[in-house]
Amino acid sequence: MSTSFKNVTPTGPGGTATLLIVLSFTGFLLLTQSLFVVPSGQVAVVTTLGKVSGPSRRAGLNFKLPFIQSVYPF
Repeated sequence: MSTSFKNVTPTGPGGTATLLIVLSFTGFLLLTQSLFVVPSGQVAVVTTLGKVSGPSRRAGLNFKLPFIQSVYPF
């Protein structure tokens, strides 16, 4: 009995391409989640797991820890 599905193993050529795509997507996701922009005329407060951490953030591009820190603009 033949099947139309390919067997993709981690050591084969398809496995390497799949791993590269997954790592690229993960890196892009982490990069986009770690950057935030504070609009001009506002400041932002960053919380780490619900507790205010550090000074207020000024207008412009800022960094935060993805999935751990949240941003609240004022």
